[in-house]
Amino acid sequence: MLPIVIMAIAYTLGIIGGLYKICIVPFCLCICFILVKKDWKTRLIVMSVFLLGILYTSLRVNFYDKKYEAGKVSMEVKIVSDAIPKEKVNSYIVKNARQNKFILYVSKDVNLAYGMKISVTGNLEIPDVSRNRRWF
Repeated sequence: MLPIVIMAIAYTLGIIGGLYKICIVPFCLCICFILVKKDWKTRLIVMSVFLLGILYTSLRVNFYDKKYEAGKVSMEVKIVSDAIPKEKVNSYIVKNARQNKFILYVSKDVNLAYGMKISVTGNLEIPDVSRNRRWF
């Protein structure tokens, strides 16, 4: 049971190290060496799990940070919600071919229906901070 706990701690420290990059990595390496007082093979395995956690987290963070660039975009989307009326525009939730969700704002003159496939050209605005609005 103890080796599984040590591996879980090493992987968790690797995730933390991947999120906070260089500032916490030396601290986590020291903790891994303190936890494992056995032979060099065990330390090597623990360090591999630690580095695997760092690599996995860094790749995931990089994937989400570089997914889309702000600016002009053109794509085919499918409307997956009914119109949500606002003061001057209607908003729709749309999905592109990669199943990524976006909020599309169109003027009230344009009538769109659930399930329509449309081609969109416009400006993509990236939010300033990370948020979890309606789980996407």
